[in-house]
Amino acid sequence: MLLADKKTNYSTIDKVKSEISSAKVSTIFYRTNSVHNITSGLGLKNQGSLSYIKNSIKETNKKDEVVVINFPGIREHPIKVLENKLYAKNFEYVKSKLKELKYKKVEFLNGKKLKIGDNKVKLSNTEKIYDLMKDLDLYFIITKSKLNYGEYFKSISTIINIHRDKKIDIPFIEISGELQDLLNSKEIDFKN
Repeated sequence: MLLADKKTNYSTIDKVKSEISSAKVSTIFYRTNSVHNITSGLGLKNQGSLSYIKNSIKETNKKDEVVVINFPGIREHPIKVLENKLYAKNFEYVKSKLKELKYKKVEFLNGKKLKIGDNKVKLSNTEKIYDLMKDLDLYFIITKSKLNYGEYFKSISTIINIHRDKKIDIPFIEISGELQDLLNSKEIDFKN
């Protein structure tokens, strides 16, 4: 659970989410109200991290031998694989896969607005948001450093409500602040 004041700068939230993700915690329940009010909040998958805790543990058996215990994996969704490769900095793989997909960059902006591709849209214009996103294979969520947690929460809630109301399930990859900086230095942009 992530409970924060809605005026908190989103870059702080982003850092916390990256730390949580480094432990391979894949879901966060966002809260902005009282911790005692169980009816308010939003559960979503977490963004990736540039550094993960290992997928195995080492234990010593009765003979003092080190035994590596690997956690069993399941086949991952192709977009999750893409996200993992992105956060593993395997940019050649990412570039090749993006050539096969229809995607857009979705920027969360202050003032209850989104920028989808080159189009700025008010959050209240859910039909326009839906029209701009409905044919995508995935989208990348980008946040600006001046964004606060309340604006982030309104933006992500609006998108999730559109998914629910229109019965669509378009996967998204949240780009953390640390990854944004790296992508900018590598001149990688999510324009399609």
